Amino acid sequence: MVLSVPAGPEQSTAAASQANISPVKTSEPTVLTHWDDNDVKLLIDGYSKHKHFFKKGRTTNKVVFEQVAKYFNANSSVSVIGDQCQHKWGKLEQYFKSVEDNNLATGRERRDWKFF
Repeated sequence: MVLSVPAGPEQSTAAASQANISPVKTSEPTVLTHWDDNDVKLLIDGYSKHKHFFKKGRTTNKVVFEQVAKYFNANSSVSVIGDQCQHKWGKLEQYFKSVEDNNLATGRERRDWKFF
């Protein structure tokens, strides 16, 4: 036969406080790992709002893309940095040029792209 000893008041309080411990939730946005269509459209919108800065002689592309990233982060639930925006914009331009070159070549089947 097993006898159980009732827990003292300090033991039950400690056990109860351990049971109520929950991880602290932060409201920080998650880091973007995959660009979906809405993210790309937001990047294009941010670029169009800041493209006049690219023509200024003293402003570097890195600084402008940091501003685009701030605009993106203010309007999205995910977080990006300027380097991510700059890299993605370069890839978008590269694909745009390949579609344009393909469509200008004679004898080639026309290609479409959802962003233009």
